[in-house]
Formats: sequence, C-alpha cells, structure tokens
Amino acid sequence: MANAKNWFINWYKSNKLFLREPLASQEWDKRISDPLSQKALQTSESVQKIYRATEALLVHDYADLVDGQLRKVIRTLKSKNFSDPSGFSDLKKASQPLKNFFACRDILEKFISDDICGHSKREAQLQAFRRWVGIADLLLKKHHNYEANSLVIMRLLQVDSELRLSNELPKNTKKDYNQLCSLLFPSQNFKVLRSHIQENLHPKSFPPVFLLAKDMTSLNEVIGEKHRFSKSKDLNPSDNSYDNVVLKEQMLEKFILTKMQTRKKLKPHLTSTFNLLTEQYNAQLTPIKSASIRPRSHSAQAEFPKQKPKATDQRAGYKRQPSKSIDAGNTSPIPTQAGPIQPTELYTKRLLPSFWKRKCNEDSYWEKLHEVDPLHRPTIKHIK
Repeated sequence: MANAKNWFINWYKSNKLFLREPLASQEWDKRISDPLSQKALQTSESVQKIYRATEALLVHDYADLVDGQLRKVIRTLKSKNFSDPSGFSDLKKASQPLKNFFACRDILEKFISDDICGHSKREAQLQAFRRWVGIADLLLKKHHNYEANSLVIMRLLQVDSELRLSNELPKNTKKDYNQLCSLLFPSQNFKVLRSHIQENLHPKSFPPVFLLAKDMTSLNEVIGEKHRFSKSKDLNPSDNSYDNVVLKEQMLEKFILTKMQTRKKLKPHLTSTFNLLTEQYNAQLTPIKSASIRPRSHSAQAEFPKQKPKATDQRAGYKRQPSKSIDAGNTSPIPTQAGPIQPTELYTKRLLPSFWKRKCNEDSYWEKLHEVDPLHRPTIKHIK
C-alpha cells in the first residue's frame, strides 16, 4: 500500500507541471491504467484527492478549449452563410469561413477520438471516454454551448458504436451520457433539444449551427426562389412570403447576437494544444489533398446515427463528407473489434476502494469522486 502511494505521489511531484503541457490527458490516462496507480487509488485518500482534482481540471480545460475554439470560428461566419445554407450540404458552395468552421469541427472531432482510441489499453480508453462525458456535460452547464455539446456527444456515439465503452461506465456517468444523448434525438424535428434550449435560455447560449442551417433550408423552400433573398421592408405584408421572410430575418438576428458574444481568452497551454492539434490535422490532410470532395447531402435529410459510421457519416442535423480525422489513412481511426469485447473492471474493482475505506456505496463514491463544479476550477494543494 505505502509503496504504491509513494510511487504515485513521487511521480506526481516530479511531473507537477504536466497539466500545463498539450494533451496532458494522454499521459494521465496511461498512468491511471498502471496497476500501481490503481492500487494507490484504492488505498490512499491523498491519491484519491489528487485524482479528483486532476480529473476536474482536465474536464474544465478541455471544455474551455472546445467552447473557445467554436466560439472563435463562429464569429467569422456571415449571415449570408445561413441565408443561403447550400454550403452546409455541398462543400463546393461553401465560403472559406464556412470551410474553416468545418475544419475546426474536424480538428476537435479528431482530438476526441484520438484522446480515447489512441490508447492500446481498454482501461485508458474507458477513463478518457468517461471524462469526455463530463466535458460534454460541462459544456451545457457552464458554457451553455449546444454546438460544442452536440459535437462531443456525436463523436462519443461513433466511438461507442465500435468500442461499447458506455456499458462499463459508473452508473451516474452512464445516466448523464444517456440524458445527453437523448437531447439529440431527431424525432419531431429535434423537439427535445429545441425544448431544452428554450427552457434554459441564457445570455451565453450557443445553439447548434446545424439547427439554424436546417431551419433556413426549410424556410427557403417555403419562401420560394422569388423571395429567397428579399427583405421584409421591401415586401407587402399581404404577400404570402412576408411572414416567413420576417421569421428568417429574426433567426439571422439571433445568430448575429450569438456570434458576437464575449469570448473568454484561452489559457496559453490550451492555445498550444489547439495549435498542435491543427498541425496534426493538416499533416494528415497532405496525402488526400488531390482527392475529390464529395458533396454534402441536404441538411434537412440527416438522421441520428443508429450504427457505426460508414462512408458517409451522419451528424446531428446534416450529412457531411467523411470526416478526415477518421477516414484518412494516417490518422487514428476508430478501431473495429475483430472479436468479442473483453470488459474492464476499472470502475467496479481496479480503482474502487473497499467498502470500509470508502464508507459509502459504489455509486455514491464515483459520483463524489467525478463531481465537477461548473463554477469553480479545483486546485491541487500541498501533496502529503
């Protein structure tokens, strides 16, 4: 017991600045998958406190990163990108700012899947997957960023369709995951998601871009070609298209308010992280730059993914060309399972203290250990 605790704490003291390095989670998850670390977590309250604070810091950092980058890139989009949303379904018609928006999403999607699937040990994969559920949750509770939340959850669904990691989550995390997934059910035109946004209005709310593109596509079909680019001030209120043109203008005004929201400056190590992710993304694009770009399907036809990603991978609200972060040959694709999956005992045994040490049931222990305060970042105090 003492040896495991001392070994872990000595490593932490020697690497106390690792959280300021890009992609700190990868080193951390490798450490947690080590049997000595697991023994230390089972037996030492000091190590448990370090674990809890480190996990919460990583959740806050990565939520800040995803939120900050999406808010940054959305500011470059113009109303005309939505007034004529054809670029969402056909990349050839997309403006450069819209292409940059898609590239930012692809970079973040690659980040999520690599952070999970880049590990060879299932325990490390599960640890990373659980954390990304917490990140998605924080993106709603703290950042009110539905665009970022939907990006993370859709990526987790794709990973989970192959690795089935959600089956091994602690019960409270599995409950959170299912609730977050339920927000993206497309039934009745994403009724659950729309209701949640309306019932939880906040000055920082960042609605999903796919919903606006989807609604604009539907409105344009109703308005018709004649008045697609008309202004309400130029129309007679008795015109059949007048009300829908007014509605379109109101939706575009809301988009302007969304993109003009104050954006929190990223911490230096998070800026370095995104720069590194961008370099990795651009490097894996080199072999496929000459490949033809497949047109995106009509945004209104998209469905919630019910199975593992195929050649055209389905996202919330619109179908997109295959994500380069998955389909390029020299990236980290979501691994397929050739045989039966061997579940890990990470949260049921390997990291779980005895009942007498934790003094509560298993579910309560994990709920407390993985709890993240959306308003306050934790600090790691003096290590004993």
